[in-house]
Formats: sequence, structure tokens, C-alpha cells
Amino acid sequence: MSPFKKLASLTSLIVAAFVIAVMYHAYMGYLGLGYPFNTYLFDPADRWYDFFGTVEFNMYWDPFHNTFRGFRANYPPFSYAVLAPFTNFFNDYGVYVYAGTASALIFVFFMVVGREVAKVSYANKRNSILCVLMAMALCLASYPFQFALDRMNAELILFGFIAVGFIFYVHQRYKVAAIWIGLAAAMKIYPGAFALVFLYKRQYREFAISILSTLVATAVALVIFQVTPFEVLDVYRSAAPSYAKMMAEFMPLAYGNTFFAVIRAIQFEMDFRWAVQIPVVEQTMKLYSLISAIVGVGVLGITFMPSLKLFERLILIVAVILLVPIVSFDYKLLHLFVPMAFWLSEGPAKMGRDLIYLAFFAIMLSPMAYKVMYANVTIGPFVHIFTLSGMVIYLCVRTFYAALKSERSRLDSVLPHT
Repeated sequence: MSPFKKLASLTSLIVAAFVIAVMYHAYMGYLGLGYPFNTYLFDPADRWYDFFGTVEFNMYWDPFHNTFRGFRANYPPFSYAVLAPFTNFFNDYGVYVYAGTASALIFVFFMVVGREVAKVSYANKRNSILCVLMAMALCLASYPFQFALDRMNAELILFGFIAVGFIFYVHQRYKVAAIWIGLAAAMKIYPGAFALVFLYKRQYREFAISILSTLVATAVALVIFQVTPFEVLDVYRSAAPSYAKMMAEFMPLAYGNTFFAVIRAIQFEMDFRWAVQIPVVEQTMKLYSLISAIVGVGVLGITFMPSLKLFERLILIVAVILLVPIVSFDYKLLHLFVPMAFWLSEGPAKMGRDLIYLAFFAIMLSPMAYKVMYANVTIGPFVHIFTLSGMVIYLCVRTFYAALKSERSRLDSVLPHT
């Protein structure tokens, strides 16, 4: 498919999924059913919870000594430094200023996506405008963007930083791109995985700049809040018990895109259906963290295989970001916009392969909360988990097959024929 056709098809599917989801959940509300039947987003009674939690943490510019609903700070210092202006300077309007600022960064990213698709499609001025409009419609109708706005999590502006970084990357301003990716990594650490794009091109200096910008941003935040790294680590350690308790609740199941959600679902099923008690959440977390870390490193290693295209490598990076952690809420699906953008702007490929990626992005970026399994747990996260896992398996198998084929060709060329 041409880039223009890919963008048009994906936008049509996501907008259609959005309309169908709105109609379905509106009908559920008309029948008198409340949450989670009447919305595919979070509980309306808890809207913008993450932002107001940060307001409490950032009170008096002291996030590592404040609490919110019994929880202590669990973000790196730079996250609170980035959010501090919105939580301290705008009073009741801070949440709107934050949403507008983060959304503006993301909108610029989608405008660039539309322009890049138009450029590689050799579109005229009219179709160029249409490409930008379709990209914007895709963003607004997508489930990750809506969910991120609903929660107002730090992920919203964090992805804004990543989006700006890849805008500079596309325009070959690699050093500036490295700085923005480094700033995103200073907010939640794991976006540092995106810095691997520099290693793929052997841009070691840019990779080092990314790491340095993370360290500098963290140091600046520590100075702002007048805390030491050891104090921050002590806060994280003290927060661990309450964090483990949260793992025992339904939350990771309801809006989680991690394998740990599958494990917890199995445990809940055994408990509810057969009264088999499994009070081993903390032990399960430790074992899962070890195994998932090993698998995640292995998948990241596969991204260096030469047969993979950049957007396929980015899919694997995002898969590790989503599937490996213990908690991975739906706003992290925002990061799929990065490989999606590179796929859209790539030239035509085999129709069958493009259809696979079209279906993948359409499923991952659309709301799927049509069936409530129990409590507030829907099929949505499990659809995302197994779709993403299937894509990882597909890319890994295809990569190993390409490697074996290449090795066989090499041996055929060096061994004497008989």
C-alpha cells in the first residue's frame, strides 16, 4: 500500500472503532448500567486522578515528603520538576494548561506525520492538507490519547518529549533528538530504550548525549527539590509495601498491558472459581521481574538484527516497554505512535505484510472494552496483550528465518559445489 492509502485506511478504521465504541457504551448507559459498562475509559468519578495526585505530591515543592491517599512519590525527581509549574503556578487551571501543553506537542508530531506521508506520496497541496487532517483525526479518535487525557498522567507530556525528539530525528537533527529522548528518560527511565535508535546507526555520540541529558535533568531536579539521591531511594523503598498491595487489587487487570496482568487474572480465576487462595503477590512480583527482565533484554537484542526495518525495531522496543513491567497502564500505548509514524511514511511494501501492520495498529489504538469479565476487568487489556505478543513472535520468527536464509546463502557461496 502507498503511504497515503495506509494513513487513510488506518484513520478510517480507528475513527470507525471510536464511533462504534461511543455508541455501544452510550447504549449501555441508556440501559442504566454504570461503570465500567458505560465507558471504555477510566471510572468517571476518578477523572484526572493522576494529575491531582501530583498536585498533592508537589505541594510546597516537596514531592518526596508528601503523600497522596496513603501513597508516597514513585516517579523520578525530574517528573515532578516538569509537572511542578502546572501544579503550583496555575491554581485551578493547572490541569487545563497541562493538557493543552502536552496535547500541543503531540499535535505537532501528528502534523509532521501527515506532512511526511504527503511528501513520500508526492501529494499535491490539497492532498497534503488532507494528510495532515487525517493524521489529526487519527490522534483525536485513538484510544491511547483519550485515555491519557482522561488520567492526566505524566505520561502525556513524557510522550510529548519523545514526539518532539523523533521530529528532530526525522529531520536528521540527531543531537537535539538525543536530548529530548534523554529528558523523557529522566521522567520515567524506560523511554531511554528509544535511544537505541542511535546505536542502530552507530551514532555513539548521540547515544551518550541522551544518557548525559538524563543525568543532568535528574541532577537539576534534585537541586530544585533539595534532596539527595539516597533520600529519593529511601522514599521508593518505603513506598514498596503499599505498591505491592495495589498489585493485589484489580487495577493491573483492568487497564494493564503487561504479562503480569495475565498472571494475576489466572490467580483471580483460580481464587474465584475454585476457592484456591494464592497469597503470593510479592513473591510472584519478584520472580516475574527477573524472568521478564531477561526476556526483555533478549527482545531488545533482536532489534539489532539487520533484516528489521526501523519501525519494526521500534515496535519491539515499545513491546518491551509495555509487556515487561509489572504495571503498564493504557496511556503507555501512546508510544505505539512512534513506530506507527515510521510505518506510515515508509514506501510501498508487500500488500500482505502491510495488512498485518494495519490490523495490528488498528487493534492496538482502538478501544476494546466490550465485554466485562468480572468486577471492572474487561477484555480490552487482554486483546492488547495478545495482539502485541503475537506481533513480537511474528517479528522474531521472521528475523530468525531471514538470518538462517542469509547464513545459508553465505555458506553456499564459500563452500565448493559438488
